[in-house]
Amino acid sequence: MRPLLVMDLLDGVGDDTHQVAWRGWSRPFGMDVAGAWAQCPRGSWLLMMASALGVEPSAITCASVTLLEDFLLPLVPELAVPLAPALKTLRGAALMQRPLADANAVAQALDREAAADAVHAQTVDNADARSRFLRWGLARRAVANTAGELVEYRRHLRSYTLWPTAADLIPLVAASGGLPRTRTARANAVHALCADVARSMVPGVLVRAVAGDDVWRAGQPRWLVVRFEDAAHWKAFRDLWMSLAQEFQRGLFDPADAGWRVFLHHTNLDAAAFHRVLMTLGANGLTPGPAQQTGEHLGRVGFHVGRGAHASSTVANLAAAFGLTPTQTVQG
Repeated sequence: MRPLLVMDLLDGVGDDTHQVAWRGWSRPFGMDVAGAWAQCPRGSWLLMMASALGVEPSAITCASVTLLEDFLLPLVPELAVPLAPALKTLRGAALMQRPLADANAVAQALDREAAADAVHAQTVDNADARSRFLRWGLARRAVANTAGELVEYRRHLRSYTLWPTAADLIPLVAASGGLPRTRTARANAVHALCADVARSMVPGVLVRAVAGDDVWRAGQPRWLVVRFEDAAHWKAFRDLWMSLAQEFQRGLFDPADAGWRVFLHHTNLDAAAFHRVLMTLGANGLTPGPAQQTGEHLGRVGFHVGRGAHASSTVANLAAAFGLTPTQTVQG
């Protein structure tokens, strides 16, 4: 597998809201798959990344079942009796200790029950009952989608066609459960907890072994550390740099494209000088990477070097043209 942008791993998965959240978070990582894996804030994204990178579905299903056991069942203890055996069945099917038909039966039964809960949530007048049916439907849907995903992969060798995933639905169940925090805070906290468990169940060394070092390590850049006083200048440079990284990696970079001039008013360069800088970026194997803010007035600019010793000075000169102050270049 060739190096690829992190944001492309989940391209098209989920609805528009999900895509906005994923792209907004993943874009600054460029090709740095290892860095994204280490810092990913959602268990669902980790498991979908693992699937996109080729991890065996049994490992992903077992991780999803663990998330459901650890986080979902405590949120809906009244459903533990029907759901716990279903989760045991799914783990057995993932490990090929139970027939796939058993997982399919779980998917179909819970799909019907989740649909019935959704109908009840729309028809009852009592607010508490409505909330309860909503929570039950989300919980059953989480298990049903886990089962359906395993069946879909085993039958058609396609992964993560079902969404929301269990790790997306668990935070929604938590957010609807009346815990003493805002819905968003509850969901984000559970997302982070799910991410920690997902990383423990599907460790980075496993993903790296499956994806290969050319994917796992290719995006790990050198970094130019910069200081800035004007946040607008840093944002303009970061937006330019990440846009350049995407264009380079997709083979679409055209330094003559007039669209790049929108960044000019943040620099001390005229149009001709700005064009010359863009022309030199691809020289000597320099490829733009991620750009990340690391402090109130500090950021780091990632770049990849195939050959040539003056890549860091090229990046530093462009950063300086945006009013940033380069301080040092570091590895990894």
